[in-house]
Amino acid sequence: MSIYPLSNVNGNSKLKTPSLSLNTEEYVRRFSSLYLTAELGQKYRLHATHAHTMDDYLSYDIQCPNCRKLLTPVGAPIDHFDLGLYACSHCGNR
Repeated sequence: MSIYPLSNVNGNSKLKTPSLSLNTEEYVRRFSSLYLTAELGQKYRLHATHAHTMDDYLSYDIQCPNCRKLLTPVGAPIDHFDLGLYACSHCGNR
């Protein structure tokens, strides 16, 4: 499973950019407050180390790990830590 820690772009706390990590999810969780995991069907699950409401995480603009276009929410959260499911309409159309 691919894991992508998210960081702020140019100090903008709303825009998040992913970087591929070769570490385990447990390791990434210790050092990154937000990260994506790759899911089946070219989708990504957003995870947080601190509890988030839907309003909290839907305010983020998250770039696609492949093309850097913005991801679109396509699925509901599992809980307050395993957040929404996202997909890239650009990569999905290839």
